[in-house]
Amino acid sequence: MTVWYRRLPQRLEAELSLLRATSKAVPRLDGETLVADEEIAIGTYRFGYRIAFPEDFPYSPPTFRLRYPALPNVRELHIFSDGSLCLLGPDEWSPRLTAASLRSRAVLWCHCIVAF
Repeated sequence: MTVWYRRLPQRLEAELSLLRATSKAVPRLDGETLVADEEIAIGTYRFGYRIAFPEDFPYSPPTFRLRYPALPNVRELHIFSDGSLCLLGPDEWSPRLTAASLRSRAVLWCHCIVAF
């Protein structure tokens, strides 16, 4: 199966353009997987995360995996055991959504953690 960004070059350009416009994320290829790393600063707090686009994107959402700081694996924090953030309910993803739209939820999540 051909990776999504080769099948859908217009979608790749749209995703990269939106990420560049809304974040400091640095997209790159990790093998065949498109990933983007970013740090979000909220006051003195720093949150590093990696966006990873699945092979079947846009039919499955990208994952946002927290790289730092280390936080407890507490369900109320909406962090899965692999460190990825729960940003959507099970049926909320749609191929019309973008990584940039999920990134806005990740930023909101970071603000909630700081307030928590």
